[in-house]
Amino acid sequence: MDTFEGLYKADFITPSQHGYGVLVVSNGTARGGDSIVSYDGTYALSGTDVTFDLDVFRHSSMGTRSPIFKRDSVTLTINAKWLADGRI
Repeated sequence: MDTFEGLYKADFITPSQHGYGVLVVSNGTARGGDSIVSYDGTYALSGTDVTFDLDVFRHSSMGTRSPIFKRDSVTLTINAKWLADGRI
């Protein structure tokens, strides 16, 4: 298995919106963001199982754009699989 640490594209999907950002994972931390929100938290990797605990918070306002989760601050726990081709 190659190293898990690196820069990833993040896709967030809710029933009403789809948004994108970037996420850097390194040494147990996960940080990133997009044009209006930041992500800050941790991750744990066990085999191919990945768990992210992220605080997502608005850092700026851009016209009519709003955070995808409809709140200025939210805490997420994301359970995922790390695929053989390096995708999460």
